[in-house]
Amino acid sequence: MTSRRSEPFWGELYLRSTRPFLSAKATSDERAFLARTFAGAQGPVVDLGCGHGRHLYAQPPGFVGVDFDRLSLEEARTCAPCAQADFFRLPLRTGSMGGAYGWYNALLTFEDERQQVLFAEVARALKPGARFVVHTLPRGPLEAEPEARFDGALPDGSHLLEIARFDARTGKDHTTRTLTTPDGRVMTATYFIRYYFPEELLALLEAVGFRADFMHGAADGRPLGADATDLIVGVRRG
Repeated sequence: MTSRRSEPFWGELYLRSTRPFLSAKATSDERAFLARTFAGAQGPVVDLGCGHGRHLYAQPPGFVGVDFDRLSLEEARTCAPCAQADFFRLPLRTGSMGGAYGWYNALLTFEDERQQVLFAEVARALKPGARFVVHTLPRGPLEAEPEARFDGALPDGSHLLEIARFDARTGKDHTTRTLTTPDGRVMTATYFIRYYFPEELLALLEAVGFRADFMHGAADGRPLGADATDLIVGVRRG
């Protein structure tokens, strides 16, 4: 007998269905990029949406995490100090963060008007001149192939069905993910990720007081171009 439940994407569904696709090399490269980018930061460097802490592991002292998913935080806290919090009301004093980052679209699952409020809250908590890095994916591949589907087994014996449809008009990738565990439980969630053009994302950040610092096409620091695998936007608080 199976049991089915609809739930938020974050939590057990996210951890069990996403972790198998996060390669050790990619994680190592991303950690190294973050360590370089925030070297010498004056104050804590906050991983906004730290999840299970894959970017916090083995980082220099000063890296800390924030997330709202309790299950993920149980694991993240074995890597670094972490707190459960709402991105829109960070439990941090004004001007106290030495740096911050949101990786793997962690901060890009909100409507545009809410997105700007979130960025303003990050700006509030950062020290003047401190860096903020937003990681996402380029829109080009999504526009070239707006429909994607995965239907297959995962290493733990679960079965994953994911159907994604990208709407170029709104910039939203709408996804339904259904995971059936080996013991017959079925978890399903529908969510969207908002993908921005580089100049569009930068304009949102500048509107709340950030100034441009860099744009990269991958964690190795390559410029944006046809071979870009990522869109990494770095800004500083004015």
